[in-house]
Parts: sequence; C-alpha cells; structure tokens
Amino acid sequence: MIEQCTKYIKKKGLRLTKQRIKLVQEIAQMNQHFDVDLLISVMKKKKINISRATVYRTLPILQECGVIREVTQLDNKVYYENNYNKKHHDHMICLNCGRIIEFFDNDIERLQDKICAKSCFKPEKHRLIIYGLCEDCGGGKND
Repeated sequence: MIEQCTKYIKKKGLRLTKQRIKLVQEIAQMNQHFDVDLLISVMKKKKINISRATVYRTLPILQECGVIREVTQLDNKVYYENNYNKKHHDHMICLNCGRIIEFFDNDIERLQDKICAKSCFKPEKHRLIIYGLCEDCGGGKND
C-alpha cells in the first residue's frame, strides 16, 4: 500500500513528505472505518505530528490511487475505509449510533447482475448502503 501511494504521489508531481508517508502507514494498519478526527487522534496518541490540513489534502489523493474509499457521509463527517486488498462488500449504517456494519450477500450481487443484464448495462462498480437502526439501537428482527 505504501509503495502504491508513493509511486502515485510522485507520478502526480506532488510532494512526498514525511507526514504523508506516516499518514499512509497509519491508514495501512487501520482495520476499522475512520474519519479525519479519529485518524488525527490515533496519530497524536502515537506522537506523530501532522496538521489537519495535511490530512484533508492527502485523503483525496489516497482515494484517487485506490487505497482508501469513502464509505459514507453522516452527521457532517466523511467516513473512509482502508480499501487495499479488500474484497467487495456493502454496508449497513445505524442512523442512531453511527455503527457501520460490513456485509456481503451473493443473492444481492446476482440480483444486481440480473437487473444490469436485463437493461443491457455493463456495471463497473457499485456501492450499496442500507441506513437504519442496529440491534443495539432498537433495530430488532424484521418479521
């Protein structure tokens, strides 16, 4: 992941600063969804000095090179995930607590393919997000 980002940043003619390298290293270790605040907090705990502006400027670059992706925007925050070598999955997001649950379902994937084929549409990528309430927030079982 770090090598992919380094090559991309250099190819784009951007500066490869120590802060950017450390940011990529931290994101590479993240196994959870994150926003800017969480990312900065994690780096501060590790005594890594990085400005909020650097984080905001670097995240779109990391999206462009494919190592992170935006999951959702909720309560004026953008949530991302490490996308490097990760298999396709979709998300359920709790509107109460903000919990993000990853899932994959072959039936949903087949149905999407069937709908696309019926419309002579060639899908390149897709993102399914279901918003609702998680079990802890009163979601319960659907009957």
